[in-house]
Amino acid sequence: MGSGMCGGAYEQNVEDMDPSMAAYVANEYKEYIVGFKVAHFEPAQWTTVDSTVKAGELTSKPVMIDFGGDESHTPLSIEELFFKHLRPGDIYTHAFAELKRRDPIVDITTRKLKPFVIDAQKKGIVFDVGFGGASFDFR
Repeated sequence: MGSGMCGGAYEQNVEDMDPSMAAYVANEYKEYIVGFKVAHFEPAQWTTVDSTVKAGELTSKPVMIDFGGDESHTPLSIEELFFKHLRPGDIYTHAFAELKRRDPIVDITTRKLKPFVIDAQKKGIVFDVGFGGASFDFR
């Protein structure tokens, strides 16, 4: 929302995240805007996710979550993300990324999918591979 994905400090400024304005712009340009994305937010807060979901609710558009943070704190729970914040049709991207700042969908010890991930898929959460440098771990 606001300045968008400009990098650095811009993506950390919660004062620049206005779901109502984002929804207004998305509705004005609905032939071009298909949804909203969260990425690169570092603090251990749900602020960006909840603001983005609010914009999605105001427009009936999905959100895409590129979840992470930084390595200064324990990653936020993806189980909480799936069941307390996201709606059916919302998208979790870079689903197989294994980074210290991110709670993975695969148990890194057993190499098995965490059981709640199937329940999230049944709820309607869409899982996107999101190819990229660290976004798909073949192990």
